[in-house]
Amino acid sequence: MATTQANVLLIAPELIGIDQDIWDLILADVNRHVSSVTFGEFTEEACRYLAAHYLTLQSDKSINSASGALVKDKVGDVFREYSRSSNERYSEADYNRTGYGKTFLSIRRKVAIKFKAYVPDR
Repeated sequence: MATTQANVLLIAPELIGIDQDIWDLILADVNRHVSSVTFGEFTEEACRYLAAHYLTLQSDKSINSASGALVKDKVGDVFREYSRSSNERYSEADYNRTGYGKTFLSIRRKVAIKFKAYVPDR
């Protein structure tokens, strides 16, 4: 089951002011990338928290500028650069940037443990 904007707003009412185009894009991405095969009965919940995580990063510039979002910045002799290679995966530290990302990780771990319990010994 895919999540909806209404479900995300139930857990994250502070996201109400985000542009509808951004909502549509993030919900489409999350609903496509979170597999019901992997998450089973937790699929909608995982989608909801992952969408809230991405939307929070999108809306909170102080979180977003901490890493990754800024490519180059130079003022006088001071120079900063943040970048991520195109093949680098989203890491656990990235999810830890918001409470919603931490909850998504918790759900993912719960599903992984449940999944591992059913793998037969060889």
